[in-house]
Amino acid sequence: MSFERFLSSDVYVFEHSGGGIECCGCRLESFNGGVLWFFNASTPQRMIDHLRIHEAYGDDTGGAIPRITKSYKDLNAILKPYKRE
Repeated sequence: MSFERFLSSDVYVFEHSGGGIECCGCRLESFNGGVLWFFNASTPQRMIDHLRIHEAYGDDTGGAIPRITKSYKDLNAILKPYKRE
């Protein structure tokens, strides 16, 4: 599930099947020397904190923060990889 996409904001944020929430193509991570240009947050709160940094740099995060907040009861819960049944 994506929380926000590039067409409507400056970020592309989605829940990753391998666990966590990913900021794909993250320009902040590329500026920090990140090789893969993505940021994976283990908890929803860590992604919200990351998106606040984007906003401080002037990026439009669209509706990502309210969507993340609404989607999780515990914002500090570790998001584990999906397992097939």
